[in-house]
Amino acid sequence: MSEHIHHTLPFLINRIAATVSAWVNQEFQSLGLNVYSARVLILLYLDGAHSVGHLALQSSLEQSTLSHILIRLEKQGLLKRMRQPTDNRSVLVTLSPEGRVLAKQCWKAVQAHDSMLREGLANSDAQDLVKLLNRTYENVPLFKADKIQQTLGAKKAARSIKR
Repeated sequence: MSEHIHHTLPFLINRIAATVSAWVNQEFQSLGLNVYSARVLILLYLDGAHSVGHLALQSSLEQSTLSHILIRLEKQGLLKRMRQPTDNRSVLVTLSPEGRVLAKQCWKAVQAHDSMLREGLANSDAQDLVKLLNRTYENVPLFKADKIQQTLGAKKAARSIKR
């Protein structure tokens, strides 16, 4: 167990994410975007058309948040949403030509950010870090309120026994 908050994974991950998001948001703001809308454009650029549900999963965004982003990007003329002819409940999202140009620009910026974050890391260390972060992300579903309460309750009971 970590002795100090600066050695806990939640603190370290949040510190990095908050700092990088602030930098990236400043950069994307000049393009009329934020980190979330740029992420959506990049996913569409790299992977092609997506259903809204699949895009929500791939972007790690709540579907309601994604819906607001898609409306804004569509109003900006950067993407198109259309009902799938085979399934009227499913909406397919694609980039417009203007969205493709902007998404490519965003992707180049993300690649530059990635290079900066890898500075000073050996290639093997960077690859290991990516694997470890992906493995850590797989643990995120474990963050359920009942499990956290069980853990806190067990620690509270252990403290009362020590007294």
